[in-house]
Amino acid sequence: MKRFFVILMVLVMLLSLSACQTYLFGKYTNEDGSVEYTFQSNNFTLARDGLDFEGTYLIKKGEITFTFEDESQETFSYAREGTATIIGGEYFNRAE
Repeated sequence: MKRFFVILMVLVMLLSLSACQTYLFGKYTNEDGSVEYTFQSNNFTLARDGLDFEGTYLIKKGEITFTFEDESQETFSYAREGTATIIGGEYFNRAE
């Protein structure tokens, strides 16, 4: 019985860690501050050139796909580096 609970706890921890890789939270800005993403759950807001775009996103196998309100989609490469995220080869640092 004790072994079962240990295995269950390890499984829960692994699932929690994998969920962290598929969701972003908070605000991320590029190095010059001209582009800002705000993530909450699977929703995002993109602020660029004085315009805001909203929609949902999905992270899967090293790619992030943004689906905008008009149902158009854009897919970029995706990686994490510490607290920064790399979208389409551009670094976005998490706002403090």
